[in-house]
Amino acid sequence: MYKTYSDLPSSSTPEYHGPKAPQVKTIADKKKVIQSNQIAIFKCGAAWCQPCRMIAPRVDELATRLNTPGKIMIVSEDFDDKLSANVDSVPIFDYYFEGRKIHRQHGADMEELEKNITRMLHHK
Repeated sequence: MYKTYSDLPSSSTPEYHGPKAPQVKTIADKKKVIQSNQIAIFKCGAAWCQPCRMIAPRVDELATRLNTPGKIMIVSEDFDDKLSANVDSVPIFDYYFEGRKIHRQHGADMEELEKNITRMLHHK
């Protein structure tokens, strides 16, 4: 069994070899990300989840392009760390704006993720 998506054969994942999205491992780290950024987006996934492994490189690329401390952070968390409540399937994306959870997206829909991020970045 593969421990992370990067352990998969290269033909199984989209091409991207840049930095990974930062990962939170504790509730305290998650709270710090939420409190210190206007926008915080958490991707909750698992090593055993095929859709999670397939989108992980695309989420990493998006995080590398967009993450700006204080403004927006796209961060990953492992389902098995149990940092998010009421998660019954993965992947999910939890969106926080100015310290408040405003949305939960279910599934590996990168188009929806990008659309939601664009809306949040242009929020007046």
